[in-house]
Amino acid sequence: MEIDIKEKEIEIREKELTALDYFILDFVENLEGLIDYVIVGGYVPVLFGRCRGTEDIDILIQDISEEKFKKFLKRIKGKYELLIPDDMEKAFRDLKQGNPIRFCRKGIIVPNAELRIAKTDYQKYSLKNALKIKFGGKTIKVSPIEMQIAYKLFTNDRHDQMDARFLFKLLRRYINIEVLRKLIEDLKIDRQVTKEVLGEDIWKE
Repeated sequence: MEIDIKEKEIEIREKELTALDYFILDFVENLEGLIDYVIVGGYVPVLFGRCRGTEDIDILIQDISEEKFKKFLKRIKGKYELLIPDDMEKAFRDLKQGNPIRFCRKGIIVPNAELRIAKTDYQKYSLKNALKIKFGGKTIKVSPIEMQIAYKLFTNDRHDQMDARFLFKLLRRYINIEVLRKLIEDLKIDRQVTKEVLGEDIWKE
């Protein structure tokens, strides 16, 4: 696997696609041009080659109308179905209330995609500053790497910390350190924890 890094865009070449990759490439095509989205969470490090188990893909979307939601459902009809909840009207209400809903391929529970409307400032930041990733002849949008790392440090979860370290080491030359510093400070993450997890003191000039 080769990674070509450009501003606001990363191309992954010679990547052996997994079932999870095929699922997300197909699923987000139904969002394109209709609903703005960004992929966050555990799938991002997996996309870049980290060996980590994950069966669902977390997707933040823009606040949408019921009409737009119905257009999306029409696009996926016959191919994807609601997993949680199993009622279309309740699904829209859940979305608007800030709760996630899940979709899977018709008759196949795993993998699945979890959709949630971006509500917090950090979620909106990820949506607004999405990073384009090209692979498999297609393009998807993921959360900025700086936000991915900062948030995974914030959760204080060991698996997330290892995700943060993996992304930092792999994409070090691409990362905007000033942006990463600010996000870490805003989230009030201990600098010593940051140094221990990332293996580098990012405040050292």
